[in-house]
Amino acid sequence: MRRMGRATAGTMLLALALLLAAGPAGAQIRAPDVPQPRAAGDLVGVLLTNPTGQRLPAGPVTFGQVFAPGQVPAGATLTARVEGAAVPVQIDAKATHPDGSLRMAVVTLAAPALGAGAAVP
Repeated sequence: MRRMGRATAGTMLLALALLLAAGPAGAQIRAPDVPQPRAAGDLVGVLLTNPTGQRLPAGPVTFGQVFAPGQVPAGATLTARVEGAAVPVQIDAKATHPDGSLRMAVVTLAAPALGAGAAVP
């Protein structure tokens, strides 16, 4: 077997990943629906899902989130609502807008346990 350089191996892995993501020939790829904020004062809609056939225990969930200018002013705190209950979040700011408001952050929150195939907005 011939040994590949790093660039060639990386290109092969990328091509393989694209083929796997594309699915069967002729199949359409559709982006999932993005949950929208539901109540006044909500900034982001998130849907926690468990696509597995097994129960998932409660634990931290981390994701990246982008915010519009002025949406999260400098020094503001955020709280998540999961199943109607307030849940504290950890915000790790990664970038700010020129006005000092939050532009991009890594958000971590405590997710509830999810049954097999369950989803929680």
